[in-house]
Amino acid sequence: MSAPEINDYVGFDTITQQMERKFLKRGFNLNVILVGESGMGKSTLVNSIFSTHLVDSQGRRTAQE
Repeated sequence: MSAPEINDYVGFDTITQQMERKFLKRGFNLNVILVGESGMGKSTLVNSIFSTHLVDSQGRRTAQE
């Protein structure tokens, strides 16, 4: 068996770039918990961070909620 060919520098100082490439190549799961009162903008924050519409908000039903 021959050793695999390495085209990029591999070392400790590039570990974050190596991990990023690996995760982007094969995909990854991200779990987030965001806690706060109703109407504080949690859904808006999540949608803004990911630049897409990920979370539907029911919004407040009454002023007392």
